[in-house]
Amino acid sequence: MLIIVKRCNKLPLPLMGCECSYWNNGFYNELVGVVDKVDILANRIKLRFGDDFEYNAIDCLKSVERLDS
Repeated sequence: MLIIVKRCNKLPLPLMGCECSYWNNGFYNELVGVVDKVDILANRIKLRFGDDFEYNAIDCLKSVERLDS
């Protein structure tokens, strides 16, 4: 799963999209966005969607699917 996230981070902007399912506050949430940064030291990824962004812990990820356009 981390390999997909890293590859999404290295692709050009139109192809970086991914659908991410993650655990937060007792529920699974889904988010479609762009992988903006992979921070291995802090063990989190930064997903950007529109003008907003969200940090998600890599340990809380359930699945990541790359969106091909």
